[in-house]
Amino acid sequence: MADKPTADELLMEVLRSLKEDILPGLEGKQRFTGLMMANALGIARREIANEARRSALLDSGLSGLGIGGPADAVRGLRQARLGGRQDLYDLLLEDAELRTAIASPQAMKE
Repeated sequence: MADKPTADELLMEVLRSLKEDILPGLEGKQRFTGLMMANALGIARREIANEARRSALLDSGLSGLGIGGPADAVRGLRQARLGGRQDLYDLLLEDAELRTAIASPQAMKE
């Protein structure tokens, strides 16, 4: 039994159909709604593609810094126990860049 099509392939086909077959015939509010749907599908594809990477980045990255997880990092930062740590800053910056690339790839090009 083949594992085809994958979730990404399904989303890609829906996105292609929306852009090529449906959006060209829409105007006004319907076109705007269609463009929002296309954008959401693109974000979903990037989320799926980067889910494991982001999870590993945070889980193993924080663990490697001696921090239990995201909730512990937030708590530690709020309580001023983790402030000033360049290693934590670098990890959080990398996560923020990855999340930005998922949500808005154009923002990373600017």
